[in-house]
Amino acid sequence: MTRKLRASNKSTSRSNSAKGFLLFLLVILPLCLFMMMIGLFIGFWYFDQPTGLVSAEGIRFSVASGESGMAIARKLSQAGIIRSEWFFRLMMKLRQAENTTRSGIYQIESIMTGTDIIELLNTGPQLLARLVIPEGKTLHQVATLIENAGISSVDSILDAAHDTSLLQRLEIPADTLEGYLFPDTYFFVTDSPAEEVLEHIVQNFRSNLNKLGNISEGLDVLEIHHKLIVASIVEREYRLPEEAALMASVFYNRLEKDMLLQSCATVVYVITEELNLPHPSRIYHQDLVLSSPFNTYQNSGLPPTPICSPGLVAMRAAFSPATTPYLYFRLIDEATGAHFFSITLDEHNQAAALSTKP
Repeated sequence: MTRKLRASNKSTSRSNSAKGFLLFLLVILPLCLFMMMIGLFIGFWYFDQPTGLVSAEGIRFSVASGESGMAIARKLSQAGIIRSEWFFRLMMKLRQAENTTRSGIYQIESIMTGTDIIELLNTGPQLLARLVIPEGKTLHQVATLIENAGISSVDSILDAAHDTSLLQRLEIPADTLEGYLFPDTYFFVTDSPAEEVLEHIVQNFRSNLNKLGNISEGLDVLEIHHKLIVASIVEREYRLPEEAALMASVFYNRLEKDMLLQSCATVVYVITEELNLPHPSRIYHQDLVLSSPFNTYQNSGLPPTPICSPGLVAMRAAFSPATTPYLYFRLIDEATGAHFFSITLDEHNQAAALSTKP
């Protein structure tokens, strides 16, 4: 009797299990799948709706080099650009876009959908970083401007600017790109390779050199280099454009006579670029005897490289100087920047009496 009862209980248990499994297959599982499909449908629907969570003007969004899809989704969510960080990550995975986003700065508009944003971060246009290089900036100063614009780091720019292979490829007869980073306004993608940035700027230098007409025609790279050195000194000395060509004539005349150039601008370069000291408000006698190949009070001839990046006025002056007998010039009007040009040292010294201060 007991055995029959146990057998009956087992049979009942199996029957209940079968019914439960059947219920799961026919009711619960389809219901779960249906709810999941509804959820995914709603998710997909929301994903392809405009975010509506950013300002009418849109929002700038930056992607750092090497940033993961997870980090990007989190930043988008924290910025209020997307509704669901999890669903955005899922869509990136489904679209195989987790590791294909490009670093840079993007403009995300309020009408964009999640799909639009993924597409933008992978193939869309980036906002370009604006770089302005003023006349008279040194290599290190330009590198700092490039880093501040988010284009490349100071270290990578300086390393590339001294890279032998890049210098050879650009036909620069020196051990640095000092002087060849032409003053202009540029636009670059953020996190650009330093070599590409410098190559573009040097190409712009050559284009602008050609714009000056035939003044550089027939000159080899070394002759151009020497004239660029003169242009860089003129750039740091002149204040009135009409005096630039006169200053260039003074330096060429002194070179012809084997006279020291004695340019205070080269001494300032030693102080700021080699000694890493602040720009001096004035030059003292102890500064004139500083030991450096750039100090033209101590060394004859030209410095080894330009001392800054000259603009078109200084370049035109150096490549096409005025014809004068002048060997000296002195600042006589600090307000206007006017100089007195003279032939003899006596005239130069007497001009000190003409000096006026604002």
